[in-house]
Amino acid sequence: MPILDLTDRLLRSLLQRRGEDFRDERTPGLELRIRSSGKATWSLLYRVGGRGSRLRRLTLGSYPAVSLAEARNLAREHQVLLARGLDPAQELEKKRRPAAGAFTVGALIEAYLAGHPKAGTRWVVEQERTLRRDVIPVLGDLPADSLRKGQVALLLDGLVARGAPVWANRLRAILLRVYNWGIARDLVERNPVVGVPRPTEEHTRGRVLNPGEIALFWTALADLEPPTSLCLALELLTGQRGGEILLMRLQDISGEWWTIPRLFTKMKKADQRVYLSPTALGLVSRAEPRNGWMFPSPLTGEPMLTTAPSRALSRLRARHGLPHFTPHDLRRTVETNLAELGVSDEVREAILGHRPPKLRRTYNLYRFDAERKDAMLRWERRLLSILKDGGTLLDPPGHFPSEPADPARRQTATERKGTGGLEPTDGRDRQTDESTDLLG
Repeated sequence: MPILDLTDRLLRSLLQRRGEDFRDERTPGLELRIRSSGKATWSLLYRVGGRGSRLRRLTLGSYPAVSLAEARNLAREHQVLLARGLDPAQELEKKRRPAAGAFTVGALIEAYLAGHPKAGTRWVVEQERTLRRDVIPVLGDLPADSLRKGQVALLLDGLVARGAPVWANRLRAILLRVYNWGIARDLVERNPVVGVPRPTEEHTRGRVLNPGEIALFWTALADLEPPTSLCLALELLTGQRGGEILLMRLQDISGEWWTIPRLFTKMKKADQRVYLSPTALGLVSRAEPRNGWMFPSPLTGEPMLTTAPSRALSRLRARHGLPHFTPHDLRRTVETNLAELGVSDEVREAILGHRPPKLRRTYNLYRFDAERKDAMLRWERRLLSILKDGGTLLDPPGHFPSEPADPARRQTATERKGTGGLEPTDGRDRQTDESTDLLG
């Protein structure tokens, strides 16, 4: 390895010599490593314990972000520590993190959210909302290492008492993840969630709405304001997950196809293509986009909480005396009807965004676009037939919105009741003809 009297001018010329290392003659142990990619990095080579001990490398920064003078100063500061018998790398680590036990629960949560590799994604944002709403106000000021199982159990019991037992299970899983993250980084020494049982036993649901219940549900949607009513209706029309519908963006819709970006899907493995039937496009045309989101919260302009449609449906069921079902049961209803219509397993999996077995997804790259479209038009035909029997009309296909609709033109739920929640437009005759063709 060349040992050179490094200067700024010499360094600029050395950057062309990729894949080589250069030592600084003036500063023992200071090295500039130039990788094959052209990236140059300063390092300090040192031993703790004198000759015969393991040679260690401490990265000081990249060049030219860290100049020659700065690299020499850093190397000399670390050599002072070595002279005192201290390992510079360990001393740096101590400065970067507080001692175990110094974190409060709130500080641990903040560190977890800031350090999460998927920070900013919908999944992490949902966790953040939950932790800030349900945990930090109650436990945030307590020392993280002193939190007891009983305190965690009381927190979860409170959610159960509020009528959210399944959400209590989700919160327990998030807290367990936060503490495991902290243990791996020596921020805490123990996980108080371990040993706390799940607050409620969850059972696999098997609810499918029959035609009469579908008609009652659709008519009842007139009592909900957009965007919640539109999201629930689209879940029944498209069979997509409620959380994915809440994240629909204007930029992801092209003609009659909606592409759900990979990061917005449940598995986060591949984009999901969704065919939007004329009826579905009619509902989408009623959306009032804001900040690029098709169904934003009226309060924040950002996507609604994933729990919003479920809570709205609970109120709707109580108000109209509907039998118990959840938004996810709408998705199950779609798949069951597709199966009754003779749609193959592969096409149903493609429509619902289910991940196929590894061997099939490795060799079969066909997207089933034509089959998806045909299946969803058949489901639309059946759904229109059900709603026609109940005297309920759907929105006619409207223009695709590029700007938010004029609030002054928006009808209230009361004004929409006469048409099953959907106002008449000039395009009604076109929808009637199109529905007749589908039903024929």
